[in-house]
Amino acid sequence: MQKEKTMKSIIVFGSTGGNTELLAGYVASGMKAAGHQVEMKNVTEVTPEDITGYDLIVLGSSTW
Repeated sequence: MQKEKTMKSIIVFGSTGGNTELLAGYVASGMKAAGHQVEMKNVTEVTPEDITGYDLIVLGSSTW
């Protein structure tokens, strides 16, 4: 049986009231439980250079 590749992932979120950050944490937990390597960063702390080298980029934002 062939072993699946661990994906290097980043979740970039923008959260006004904290709910999007909370949901990003739930997504990260599920991805980690599936064996993936996951980082979470607030969009205010990320530059374009920070998101290179990932297999998967997940974006989350608040809505009004």
